[in-house]
Amino acid sequence: MVINVHKFLQEDHLNPFSHPNISDIRLLCKHASKCNDRRNLTHLAKFRHLITFEDSGVVPYYNLSKNINFVQNQLDNIESVIRYVKTKKWETLTSVNTSS
Repeated sequence: MVINVHKFLQEDHLNPFSHPNISDIRLLCKHASKCNDRRNLTHLAKFRHLITFEDSGVVPYYNLSKNINFVQNQLDNIESVIRYVKTKKWETLTSVNTSS
């Protein structure tokens, strides 16, 4: 098995993915960002650290979505689904009371 050490050292990679010999839920390191063992693979397998800007592979935010109307997009999506359901003549689901 080949280990990509660079990815293994990135908290934003370790957190969302499962890896052999690494707990999916790791304990928080008591030294946090001041930890001297952040490059120690054995330590990283047991402990998680706060993600700092340097750790993150996220693209910096440049206000690229300031002109997007997310509410209108959601309304348009809902309307598209309703139109599709009507076109396909799907039957309306009835509510079922599951409480006893």
